[in-house]
Amino acid sequence: MYISDLLKKFKSITAPDIVFRKELIKIIKKITGIKLSKDEVLVKKGVVYIKTKAVYKTEIFIHKESILKSAKDIFGNTCMVKDIR
Repeated sequence: MYISDLLKKFKSITAPDIVFRKELIKIIKKITGIKLSKDEVLVKKGVVYIKTKAVYKTEIFIHKESILKSAKDIFGNTCMVKDIR
């Protein structure tokens, strides 16, 4: 195995779920001012599920595009999120 092979594998590693959720919570707080707990955010098959009050969910959905863009800016090609529900 060559170093280039190892680097390719390293490049494709995604952030662990808990790390991604924590960063997503920070992004949501920064953009909307809403503070979520890690129990209120679930990432499954590229979709972020938010389990909180309807008012908060609505505010998050209003800013969905900027939240997704910020996540992509931070995580780059390893960003596993395609949608927020």
